[in-house]
Amino acid sequence: MQGNFTQSSQQLTVLVVDDSPTSIHVIGEAIKSLAKVLVAGNGSLALSLVKRERPDLILLDIQMPNLNGLEVCRAIKSDPETFDTQIIFVTGQTNPSTELEALGLGGIDFISKPINSAILRTRVKAQLTAIKRTKELISARSELHRLLATLPVFVSHWSCDLVNTFCNDIEGKWFGFKPHELSELFISTLFLPEEYSRIESNIERVKQGENSVVEVTLSPPRGAKRYAQLSFIANQAFNNVDGFVLVITDVTDRKTGEIQLTRDKDLADVTLRSIGDGVIATDVNGKITFINPVAEEMTGYVNNSAVGKNIEDVMIIHDAFTHEKVINPIRTALKEDRVVEMPLDTTLLTKQKEVLYIEDSAAPIHDKVGHLIGAILVFHDVSAAKAESERIVKMATHDSLTGLPNRALLLDRTAQAIKQAQFDNSHCCLLMIDVDDFESINNLHGYLAGDALMAQIAARLQEFAEPNVTLSRPNGDEFVVLLNDITDLSLVSQYCTNLLEAMEQAWTVEGTQINLTVSIGVAVYPNDTDDAYVLYRRADTAMRECKRKGKNHFRFFSNEIEARLASEFKDEKALRQAIESHELEVYYQPKIDGLTNKMVGAEALLRWPQNDGSIRFPDAFIGLAESTKLIIPLGKQVLYTACKQLREWQLTQPDMSLSVNISAIQFKPSLVATVSAVLADVEIPAHSLELEITESVLINDAHAIDTFMQLKALGVKISLDDFGKGFSSLSYIKEYPIDVLKIDQSFVRKMLNNHTDTCICRTIISLAACLGLDLVAEGVETDAHANKLIEMGCTRFQGYLYSKPITASEITERFLNRIQVK
Repeated sequence: MQGNFTQSSQQLTVLVVDDSPTSIHVIGEAIKSLAKVLVAGNGSLALSLVKRERPDLILLDIQMPNLNGLEVCRAIKSDPETFDTQIIFVTGQTNPSTELEALGLGGIDFISKPINSAILRTRVKAQLTAIKRTKELISARSELHRLLATLPVFVSHWSCDLVNTFCNDIEGKWFGFKPHELSELFISTLFLPEEYSRIESNIERVKQGENSVVEVTLSPPRGAKRYAQLSFIANQAFNNVDGFVLVITDVTDRKTGEIQLTRDKDLADVTLRSIGDGVIATDVNGKITFINPVAEEMTGYVNNSAVGKNIEDVMIIHDAFTHEKVINPIRTALKEDRVVEMPLDTTLLTKQKEVLYIEDSAAPIHDKVGHLIGAILVFHDVSAAKAESERIVKMATHDSLTGLPNRALLLDRTAQAIKQAQFDNSHCCLLMIDVDDFESINNLHGYLAGDALMAQIAARLQEFAEPNVTLSRPNGDEFVVLLNDITDLSLVSQYCTNLLEAMEQAWTVEGTQINLTVSIGVAVYPNDTDDAYVLYRRADTAMRECKRKGKNHFRFFSNEIEARLASEFKDEKALRQAIESHELEVYYQPKIDGLTNKMVGAEALLRWPQNDGSIRFPDAFIGLAESTKLIIPLGKQVLYTACKQLREWQLTQPDMSLSVNISAIQFKPSLVATVSAVLADVEIPAHSLELEITESVLINDAHAIDTFMQLKALGVKISLDDFGKGFSSLSYIKEYPIDVLKIDQSFVRKMLNNHTDTCICRTIISLAACLGLDLVAEGVETDAHANKLIEMGCTRFQGYLYSKPITASEITERFLNRIQVK
């Protein structure tokens, strides 16, 4: 047994070693908030975890098979890598000699079983606190040594006898001695005789308790030559040894500063000529005295032709939007004797008539006494940055896949179009275009193919986009057309008709031909609203109504549509509240063995009680739950409730099974985690749970096989509901390891009077028998139906002959407390 009981945000780790899962659980629950908890169910695994994880504390049971706790402790304490690991014995042993032996082996505490969680937690917390403090002290000391070692100075301690007791030069860079090599050597070892003679007086003074500082040239026999400042600090003890501290600072840079300053002066001109910005200097009259190569390249004027000219003759700048000339910042800097920034969006016209976007600033130049002697202008080309900024702005206002305006830009243009229509006394309208069943296209062909198709659709729609038409892509499978300056609404209808026809043409993506249609919703200003966002929303409303009515056509917005959607929104709100309040109830319809008339299973079916006492059946709200994705939390509720009920039934009926319907919306990879969690929580055998799916799940999702196989790996059964009613492709039965076929009730009910239905039932039964699949017939309402199905080879039934869907308590009373149902 090995695992991580719980993950804590703290750094300390506790290893619990016990062969009793109950003890591990009790201990883990008691201390899980104190540290990260690892568990081991035997001594061998414990030793392996100690080696690999290095826990801070071990809670160790003594009585274990193979390696007992005392042997584990002895092995840990005898290993140089783990001997310092702290161990608390937690055991049912009460013999004092055992406790003494455990403590003698290196245990730090002894806790007896049965375990008192509060006492255990308190004692573990105390030990963890001590361990943490010890670690902090070790860390602090290590950090201090590390800090001293990284200081750019030589720090050392010398006894009053001038013998070294400490230095921070771990690598021996200063004098060629590492700390262990310098220890016990005299201070004179570090210096040449003439250098030592210069500091002897400082040494004597520091021995008398006087601090001093001296600068010398160091040329140590085993170190590098440098200028240094020696600081002698008196009356300092180290490791109980009296003495003084010597701190040596490298001042070579400061000593060579004057030389460097001279070099800087010589290099100033070179620097100005080599920096990446353009630099132009002028005298107090604005005539150019200096221009560096970057400025030459940007302006097009070389030094000889630029020097002596007015700044405006060489640097011609304009406002990027008005194209008017801009006053050169140098003029303002000279006139007002201050630093001046160039206005934003300024362009430079080069000698070659090229336009560059630039940014710059100008500053006055003063001599040593503060007199104004000229000005300097520093500027650089921001054309690339400007282009990048415009690209970012476009990304914020345009769809990345198609390059079309996004919703934000569309709404802005719609608002402008409304204002213009108000002024012109005309109309404008939004056409919301949505690709029908695009999610299925994505599922079948993949998202890359879906993106490629979206790009093709955008290109085709642009063929309809005249100069006064805005085409936008606000969402994944939606496009919007903004039409302006409309005087005849019949033209909008014709426009929509043309779009529908264009969309019905063949589409090819990655060699695969795809047929698609679109639905179009139309909202018109001023008929529907004078607000851009409301116009957008109402076009969307009309589009959704169009889809509800059958797709592949267009529809204008009307108040009736909005009223119906408002009603749907009200229903959605009520359903959401009902789910959150657990108001929906699970009913169960029994599955009967026709040969024994015994109940062998049940199907979970949902009911929604209303305030007026009525009950809404699934066909009245499941569609809404699926379209709003509320089916996800609702499905989890049903699955958990049904499995919990199954566990109760299995206490007296161990072979009892239960089937739960799964929507295509639910049949995603996340369903696997949900089912796994419910099985673990409720603790029922996986094979007793049957998930019912329809053929649409397999048809519309190319990746369903992955989810299917993961569910099968959990051990649950999968049944294909309403078999024969849909496509009934035999390839699904071949490709997917289905366990159960359910004959749709529409065939069963008519089989006694309709030869075709009888043949269909017989064929399905024969198919299931050949493939070794279980079979359930739905809609069995009479003994004649049951007898005929038994005659054909089907013996498991659901139907009103036995019971309509009823509550769990009624199932228990009517079926499970009786031997037979008839």
